[in-house]
Amino acid sequence: MLTLLLKMPDLMQRSAELILDEQLQALACVCSFTFMLNSLPRQAEVQGNVVFSGDGNSVLSPVGNRVSSFDLVNNQSFTYPCENAKNIARIALSPDGRILVTVDDDGRALLINAKRRTVLHHHNFKKPVRDIQFSPDGKFIAVTHGNHIQVWKSPAFLIREFAPMELYRTYTGQFDTVNSITWSPCSKYLISCSYDMTARLYTLDSLPGYRPKTLSGHKDRVIDAYFSKDSKSIYTVSRDGAVFVWTAKQSEDDDSSDEDSDSGSSSDSDDSVDESRRVADTRWGVSAKHFFNLPATRVVCSTFHQNTSILVVGFNTGVFGLWEMPSFTNLHTLSISQEKVTSVDINPSGEWLAFGASKLGQLLVWEWQSESYVLKQQGHYADMNTVAYAPDGQVVATGGDDGKVKIWNLATGFCSVTFGDHSAAISQVEFAKQGKVLFSASLDGTVRAYDLIRYRNFKTFTSPSPTQFSSMAVDDSGEVLAAGSIDTFEIFLWSVQTGKLMDIMSGHEGPVSGLSFGPGGAQLASSSWDRTIRVWDIFRRARTVEPYSLNSDALTVVFRPDGKELAASTLDGQILFWSLEEDKQTGVIEGRKDISGGRKQDDRITASNNSSGKSFNSLCYTADGSYILAGGNSKYVLLYDVKEGVALKKFQISSNLSLDGTQEFLDNRMQLEDGTNMSNGIQGDESDLEDRIDRSLPGAQGGDLSRRKYRPEIRTKSVKVSPTGRTWSGASTDGLIVYSLDESVLFDPFDLDIELTPESVLKKVKSGDYLVALVMAFRLNDEKMIETVYTSTPPAEIKLLVKQLPLVYIDKLIMYLGKHMERSVHLEFDLLWVSSLLSCHGRTLRARQIEFATPLRSVQKGLVDWQKGVTALCEENGYTMDYLLTQPIEEDIHHLDDIMAESATQAADTQVNPSSYNLSSEQVQLLSQFKERISADVKTSRRSDGNLRHDDDEFVRFLQARKWDLDETDKMFSNYLAWRKEFNIDELTETFELTTDEKSALDRWYPQFFHKTDKLGRPIYYQQFGKLDASALFSKISPERFTLNQVISNERLAKDTFRACREARGIHVSQTVNIMDVRGIAYYQFWKIRGRIQSIIQILQDNYPELSGPIVIINAPAGFSTIWKVVKAMMDQATASKVSIHGSGYKDALRELAVDENLPSEFGGSCVCTLNDHEKEVYDSLDAKDKPSTCAIKGPRPTLKEVRSGNMDNVGVVSNTETAS
Repeated sequence: MLTLLLKMPDLMQRSAELILDEQLQALACVCSFTFMLNSLPRQAEVQGNVVFSGDGNSVLSPVGNRVSSFDLVNNQSFTYPCENAKNIARIALSPDGRILVTVDDDGRALLINAKRRTVLHHHNFKKPVRDIQFSPDGKFIAVTHGNHIQVWKSPAFLIREFAPMELYRTYTGQFDTVNSITWSPCSKYLISCSYDMTARLYTLDSLPGYRPKTLSGHKDRVIDAYFSKDSKSIYTVSRDGAVFVWTAKQSEDDDSSDEDSDSGSSSDSDDSVDESRRVADTRWGVSAKHFFNLPATRVVCSTFHQNTSILVVGFNTGVFGLWEMPSFTNLHTLSISQEKVTSVDINPSGEWLAFGASKLGQLLVWEWQSESYVLKQQGHYADMNTVAYAPDGQVVATGGDDGKVKIWNLATGFCSVTFGDHSAAISQVEFAKQGKVLFSASLDGTVRAYDLIRYRNFKTFTSPSPTQFSSMAVDDSGEVLAAGSIDTFEIFLWSVQTGKLMDIMSGHEGPVSGLSFGPGGAQLASSSWDRTIRVWDIFRRARTVEPYSLNSDALTVVFRPDGKELAASTLDGQILFWSLEEDKQTGVIEGRKDISGGRKQDDRITASNNSSGKSFNSLCYTADGSYILAGGNSKYVLLYDVKEGVALKKFQISSNLSLDGTQEFLDNRMQLEDGTNMSNGIQGDESDLEDRIDRSLPGAQGGDLSRRKYRPEIRTKSVKVSPTGRTWSGASTDGLIVYSLDESVLFDPFDLDIELTPESVLKKVKSGDYLVALVMAFRLNDEKMIETVYTSTPPAEIKLLVKQLPLVYIDKLIMYLGKHMERSVHLEFDLLWVSSLLSCHGRTLRARQIEFATPLRSVQKGLVDWQKGVTALCEENGYTMDYLLTQPIEEDIHHLDDIMAESATQAADTQVNPSSYNLSSEQVQLLSQFKERISADVKTSRRSDGNLRHDDDEFVRFLQARKWDLDETDKMFSNYLAWRKEFNIDELTETFELTTDEKSALDRWYPQFFHKTDKLGRPIYYQQFGKLDASALFSKISPERFTLNQVISNERLAKDTFRACREARGIHVSQTVNIMDVRGIAYYQFWKIRGRIQSIIQILQDNYPELSGPIVIINAPAGFSTIWKVVKAMMDQATASKVSIHGSGYKDALRELAVDENLPSEFGGSCVCTLNDHEKEVYDSLDAKDKPSTCAIKGPRPTLKEVRSGNMDNVGVVSNTETAS
């Protein structure tokens, strides 16, 4: 255990290496390839709306047929694993944040548990849905259904229902398509907006005599309508930039009936009209008309914040604005995009605005008050072509047809930087081995190097004559850069340091499709469309290279990590392998059948028979070289065993029916004579001119995702395996896809029980179900309950418990460990928890290192503190052992009985009667001579109460300490005066006081108190070392103040208590009887304060000599001899001779010193005062004020004034935790 602790600070660094080894071993097992979709960074989206979560800290946005969530506070994101059949058109989140509803282009919806990220129900609305909204109370869902509105009952969590979705009511009346719905704050009314340029007001439930109100007057389609907070106003926004304010007509009462309503509905007085009918009975009229007056602009989207009455509007020019209603005061206007803003939402606090621009794939969150971006993300506008991992596996670089290079952080899912220096499509990106430099090749004829520290393009490489680069590779050292050409079929080599062209290698007769450097950087493999593979030795002068001939065009080539094998894919769907050592082909994989699947719209044959044109255009070995990942123009990515040549895993990257090639079967009845399928998604009913004429070129299958004549084909252009082997990424038509072996969905299997109480947690602990008990304690968030479960767990079950603990509670456990280790004394027990946590969840901690950084630092701090403590303990024990080994064997005491007998004999021989000094005439003369040596200022110095600061009692004690040697006494007293002056003891004696927390800490973790007197009238001072807790004590009081308290206590003891006792009893009292209870002492607690005890003993012996009388140690355990030898070495001979040590049979020894009635019952006496539990309640004779002592001899406790005036008739219990006296 000690060895583990000493090595613990290095454990976190070394665990990374162990984790990597485990990851490589995991890749050697087929069962390890359970990769799951982990994230889907943003791409250009077809349509859809952005939605804030209920707490306003996250924003949800559709990404193709999935939904991504962006945590704006913790800077994290994730993609829901649930897929709609087609691209998502609308999403809605329930007010409590539990249910997420996503609806695709065809009206097929998913009900998703937003917390668990699982699908609860599939539902088909059977028509395209243009808007879906939860009611504010969360009980209903309103959905547009053509020119109708449907209201469905929302599923309830606590009520078991036969059908998750139940149609509640259908509303009619609109003459054209309904495009938006808005609920009233009370959830009893809703407004629909339609293409027929009107808005209609409906009631959720039927009201007698009520007919839906029509709000007409706009000259263009109504985009949205909103209720004010008090529901006394309605705002409608139309596409032509008009905003109408609707209120009750001025000529009528607010509650008067509309002309369409039944006359009986308004017969009651205003006081009798129910509040719920106020909106229904209002005659709505236009009270104000406002216009945005922005030329050549149209309103695309809007939202309204009821609490602040702020209207946010997005326009087709990329501009948005904020207006305060109903005054229509413009608060803010900003241009955020070059394309139209298609979606907008505002968070509950009204501070953040979320915008979506679907054509460019932009997602922005703007804080309008500070005018700053909270989030600004944009995917590739066009197809993504290439992907590359950084060496640490946490960062991915992508390049696309839009000429942009983007850096993605996989831990957060955000794009951290975008480089737009290229002017044409990016063909390849590669990281240097150190990960600080990124290279990109483009069809614009340049290769650029980017500094990822300063985020700048620091070098550009070009060829002598303009050419397009289709491939690129960087050697391991990052000093040699190679790029292949499409036009000249040549390979160019540059020096990265100088930027100069080193060589041009010719030989290929077709475009160079792939390049790969071997591990040493001396060999370069190239593939070409001329059906050859060439391996170049770039440092040899001879340029004659024997090509490897193929049966088809080579699409890519890659070295195995050890450089001994080469793999290449061909146009006919094969993967070929060559051994470079034997210079021959070693294997071939016929992958065409594996990669085939998915029937495109213009295919005349079925998917199962259509394997022509299917091939792999990207290959990547795993870290150990045993497996190879392959992706191409198919919906599948395959993982092959190189040795066996079999497919181990087939990943379908998307099931989105909006993409071509994802379906296995097509309806032949929709097939036309020319092969065109009528279900290709062409929309021909747009009423806007730009929607009718802004089309992509005929036959274009890439580019703009928003408008097209043909759907883009599903395919993967590049795949890469992470250096850690835990994830792989692909550049696909759906964007950047990331699959991971690590569990990303935080599912709590125990979060199913509604009954959760402290009693149920304790029952689980008693039954031995510690895992469930710990989870329940975390859910209760009760620190004491967590402590109970934590300490009750048997050490043998800790590792199994930690291994089975759901990932959602890992952060809670780490945070608790960090706090617990600051005050814990269970060293080995806590180390077992930390070790089990690192070994069982090391991968998760590393993958989410940003999230766990803070709690892990607190754990590391606790480990370092423990290491320092144990290191110091070992060093001190080494010194102690050295000392003990130097002692003569005959003088060594091996048993506690021998120590007790020796100490008792020494105490009897040196015992003096402290009732009187009984000075001889010679000693009186020496006292006079010593006082003559002392300056008059010292002898006459007085305290604030008028008493002398240095009296004869003090002089006698110093003379006794130096055996009446005047020179030695003079030297000792001079040092004493200098010490008092240096540390300002005179002032501290009058002013020093402990705080309340410090007093409580001393009373609890180092109890010490006075209780009555012995037979000679000496105060008895008790110290309970068995309750010592050094860590807890010094967390409340600093070691310096702890030492100072001991010094001031002895100062007041000598100057106040003894004087008051002498004057009250008429006898001379100058010493105390010390009883030290060491029952239950923890040896490691003693070692923690060993140095502090040594310094205090030294101070007392040098400056307060002869204050202590007999020192009686009781309840000494069997191993106390080790501690006593260390303490004895700290004392001078005179002090050590006063010590007597006793085990549990100490009562007779105490009765020899004091009568039974003066000893507390817990120490064998008969005093049963309420102060028997001295840890809870103690008194101080100098600060007792009006608190009586129940064991006082003659009455109430004296006050400070009474003590200093000599009124000490009532001597009872005194505490040393405040101002011992």
